[in-house]
Parts: sequence; C-alpha cells; structure tokens
Amino acid sequence: MTGRTSPFMLLAIVAGFIIWSSAFTLLYAALSFGCSLGWQSVDVGPVSLNRLALILVWAGHLAALGLLLQWCLKTRRDNVSRGQPARFMTTAALASTSCALFATLWTGLPITVVSTCM
Repeated sequence: MTGRTSPFMLLAIVAGFIIWSSAFTLLYAALSFGCSLGWQSVDVGPVSLNRLALILVWAGHLAALGLLLQWCLKTRRDNVSRGQPARFMTTAALASTSCALFATLWTGLPITVVSTCM
C-alpha cells in the first residue's frame, strides 16, 4: 500500500478554510444580531456582551483550527515512510490549515479593538 492515501486527506486539505469561512460568516452574523439587540450597551465585566459573543465565536474557531493543525502535524509525522503521494497530501493539508489559521486570526483580530456597532 505504499503511495496510497486516504480520500479523507482531500477533505483535510480544505477543512481549514471551511472552518475559516464558518468563522467569517458567524462573526458577521453575530455582529449584526448583537447590534440589532443592543448588546453593545450591555457590559459583561470589562467588555460589552456583543464583543464577548464575538470573541467567543472567534476563539472557538481558532481552537478548532488549532486542533486540526495538531492533527495535520501528527499525520505528517506518521506518513513519513508511506511514499510521495501521502507526504504531498499531508504537507498540503498542513500548509492549507496554517494559512486558514492565519486568515482566521487576521480577520478576527479587529473585534478586540474596533467599535462593534456604529
């Protein structure tokens, strides 16, 4: 079975950006929902309820991407001796997940400092 890869690896290559798109969509929806309900004026400790909801959505997606990245690293180490196609697929999944993690971090970072509602 040298050189064979699991069809699951194709999903692993795009999984990071599926999580990123979920984060982007849910952050946008949570922002709109929170602003329409006036959550920006409800304080929960040092932050507003709206900002807290956005940070929780963002952190959940970052955690999911972190777990996926950890799985990709483990899979890459396990596939060292399986042949070129397996190494390529795991390296592609690792690179794609790393890019998706950076994209999620970058697109969510403004919620920590920018006003949530106008």
